[in-house]
Amino acid sequence: NVLGAPQATGIVVELVNITPNEPNSGQRKCAKVQLIKNEKIVLAYIPHENGARYIDVNDTVTLENKRKRDIPSVKCQIIKVAGVPLSQLVDPNSRRYRG
Repeated sequence: NVLGAPQATGIVVELVNITPNEPNSGQRKCAKVQLIKNEKIVLAYIPHENGARYIDVNDTVTLENKRKRDIPSVKCQIIKVAGVPLSQLVDPNSRRYRG
Protein backbone atom coordinates (compact mmCIF):
# COMPACT_ATOMS: atom_id res chain seq x y z
CA ASN A 1 0.00 0.00 0.00
CA VAL A 2 1.89 3.03 -1.31
CA LEU A 3 -0.40 5.73 0.06
CA GLY A 4 -0.79 4.28 3.57
CA ALA A 5 -4.55 4.96 3.35
CA PRO A 6 -7.36 4.35 0.83
CA GLN A 7 -6.94 7.85 -0.61
CA ALA A 8 -4.37 10.64 -0.42
CA THR A 9 -3.85 14.12 -1.85
CA GLY A 10 -0.80 15.45 -3.59
CA ILE A 11 0.60 18.03 -5.99
CA VAL A 12 1.48 17.20 -9.59
CA VAL A 13 5.21 17.59 -10.19
CA GLU A 14 5.47 16.32 -13.78
CA LEU A 15 3.36 14.72 -16.53
CA VAL A 16 4.98 11.69 -18.17
CA ASN A 17 4.22 9.03 -20.80
CA ILE A 18 5.13 5.46 -19.91
CA THR A 19 5.35 2.46 -22.22
CA PRO A 20 3.48 -0.58 -20.85
CA ASN A 21 4.92 -4.07 -20.47
CA GLU A 22 4.67 -6.70 -23.22
CA PRO A 23 2.42 -7.75 -24.93
CA ASN A 24 0.69 -4.34 -24.71
CA SER A 25 1.81 -1.29 -26.64
CA GLY A 26 1.16 2.44 -26.73
CA GLN A 27 1.81 5.27 -24.33
CA ARG A 28 0.07 5.48 -20.94
CA LYS A 29 -0.44 8.97 -19.50
CA CYS A 30 0.89 9.23 -15.95
CA ALA A 31 1.83 11.94 -13.47
CA LYS A 32 4.53 12.23 -10.84
CA VAL A 33 2.71 13.38 -7.71
CA GLN A 34 4.28 14.58 -4.45
CA LEU A 35 2.13 13.48 -1.53
CA ILE A 36 1.23 16.22 0.92
CA LYS A 37 1.36 14.10 4.07
CA ASN A 38 4.88 12.65 3.73
CA GLU A 39 6.53 14.42 0.75
CA LYS A 40 6.99 11.12 -1.16
CA ILE A 41 6.86 11.22 -4.96
CA VAL A 42 4.73 8.49 -6.56
CA LEU A 43 3.71 7.66 -10.12
CA ALA A 44 -0.05 7.85 -10.70
CA TYR A 45 -2.06 6.71 -13.73
CA ILE A 46 -4.38 9.24 -15.41
CA PRO A 47 -7.58 7.41 -16.45
CA HIS A 48 -9.96 8.19 -19.34
CA GLU A 49 -9.03 8.86 -22.93
CA ASN A 50 -8.56 12.63 -22.55
CA GLY A 51 -7.91 12.72 -18.80
CA ALA A 52 -4.44 14.26 -19.12
CA ARG A 53 -5.97 17.30 -20.80
CA TYR A 54 -7.43 18.45 -17.46
CA ILE A 55 -4.31 18.03 -15.33
CA ASP A 56 -1.48 20.56 -15.17
CA VAL A 57 1.70 20.86 -13.14
CA ASN A 58 1.06 22.20 -9.61
CA ASP A 59 -2.58 21.00 -9.58
CA THR A 60 -3.86 19.41 -6.38
CA VAL A 61 -5.07 15.87 -7.07
CA THR A 62 -6.63 13.05 -5.05
CA LEU A 63 -5.23 9.55 -5.54
CA GLU A 64 -6.58 6.09 -4.77
CA ASN A 65 -4.80 2.75 -4.50
CA LYS A 66 -5.42 1.04 -7.82
CA ARG A 67 -2.66 -0.82 -9.58
CA LYS A 68 -2.28 -0.81 -13.37
CA ARG A 69 -0.79 -4.22 -14.06
CA ASP A 70 0.71 -3.42 -17.45
CA ILE A 71 2.56 -0.25 -16.34
CA PRO A 72 5.70 -0.77 -14.25
CA SER A 73 5.92 1.04 -10.88
CA VAL A 74 2.39 2.58 -11.09
CA LYS A 75 0.37 1.65 -8.02
CA CYS A 76 -2.28 4.38 -7.79
CA GLN A 77 -4.53 6.45 -10.03
CA ILE A 78 -5.91 9.98 -10.02
CA ILE A 79 -9.61 10.32 -9.20
CA LYS A 80 -10.04 14.06 -8.51
CA VAL A 81 -8.45 17.28 -9.77
CA ALA A 82 -8.88 20.33 -7.51
CA GLY A 83 -11.73 18.54 -5.71
CA VAL A 84 -13.68 17.79 -8.91
CA PRO A 85 -13.97 14.13 -10.00
CA LEU A 86 -12.05 13.50 -13.20
CA SER A 87 -14.97 11.47 -14.57
CA GLN A 88 -17.16 14.59 -14.45
CA LEU A 89 -14.59 16.72 -16.29
CA VAL A 90 -14.36 14.15 -19.09
CA ASP A 91 -18.10 13.34 -19.41
CA PRO A 92 -19.75 15.64 -22.03
CA ASN A 93 -23.17 15.24 -20.36
CA SER A 94 -21.91 16.56 -17.00
CA ARG A 95 -22.52 20.16 -15.95
CA ARG A 96 -18.82 20.44 -15.01
CA TYR A 97 -17.65 19.36 -18.46
CA ARG A 98 -14.64 21.30 -19.71
CA GLY A 99 -14.40 20.30 -23.36
